[in-house]
Amino acid sequence: KSESMFPLGDYIEADFSYDPKSVRVDQVKIISAVARLLEQKCQHPIRRIDEEIRRYGTGLWPVTRLLMEWTKWLLGGNNHEEHFFSRKPVEQSSARRYLRTIGRHLVTLAGDENLLEMEAEDLESLYELSAARVIQRKERGYFWARIGSFHRFLMLAGAPPLEITELDGFEAAGFRRVSANLIGEDDFQTFKQAIMNDGGWRPESPHERILLAAILGYRCGLRRREIQMLLLHDVHPDPDPYLVVRSSEFARLKSHSSHRRLPLRAIVPDDELKLLLKHVERRKATLDEACGLVFARQGDPRTPLTDAELFAPITAAFQAIIGLTTPRFRFHHLRHSFANWLFLALVRIDNPELAMD
Repeated sequence: KSESMFPLGDYIEADFSYDPKSVRVDQVKIISAVARLLEQKCQHPIRRIDEEIRRYGTGLWPVTRLLMEWTKWLLGGNNHEEHFFSRKPVEQSSARRYLRTIGRHLVTLAGDENLLEMEAEDLESLYELSAARVIQRKERGYFWARIGSFHRFLMLAGAPPLEITELDGFEAAGFRRVSANLIGEDDFQTFKQAIMNDGGWRPESPHERILLAAILGYRCGLRRREIQMLLLHDVHPDPDPYLVVRSSEFARLKSHSSHRRLPLRAIVPDDELKLLLKHVERRKATLDEACGLVFARQGDPRTPLTDAELFAPITAAFQAIIGLTTPRFRFHHLRHSFANWLFLALVRIDNPELAMD
């Protein structure tokens, strides 16, 4: 039996306990029952949801309980305080649709795992796989919007922050669909030269860090988390430089297929490869620990930089320099561009008549 109390923001607390030995209950049916309850437009919906929570007790899976707590939060409160928040509560009909949109997918895939104990990579995979279950493309933007709301709620309970718009398969609601701009070589070179020609450029500067992280995304197809957690000893120097992406004590990969070895000389231009290898060499020479990170806090080689420290500057700089508008630049555009350009390069080798100049 696992027990915990998790604080949900400054105002909400909920006792959470789940007993794997309890009588198995169809969790999807529980979510459907709560949705039907909201369909009836009862006078005290939060109280009714609490009654359902007490009814099933320790038989609720963590994800089911969290979805029910999220629904109460959407309705404006918790512990029978329907207007406990300054945020405007949603209508019961909206809360019902929100719950139905993501509930069964999350419950089916998460099972009895505790979302509040998941690493960022696990939550990302859960959301991506859940989105892949949405068959109607026109519904995916709405689904992702609800996932964003649900995860903001989880963050109040201590879940790690995620950039939902950077996840694989993300689609925005409305006319803008998949956020996947193709970054061309001219645009990347313009970005690179602007960074290197700025007055703040020097070895080990934030400018160099921005460029190197962008190179790893655009030339090597690394995910944000893979760049954050990249170890110095996974970047192997000349004469045959290569980079290993693998699980470590800092992070797990999303799947076995994510483990890969990248031949750097084949995919990274000489000037950019030289820049990367010199950065790694300098850091190795100044660190006492052999397993430090490629990008780390100053004076603490095993503490990764946050998204705000590493990727937000890249996004801001690229947007300011290139000025993409449909949609605005996201870091994952670099990784998606790598995949597209690599595919075209391979097509050109085997079927040159199918490849564009």
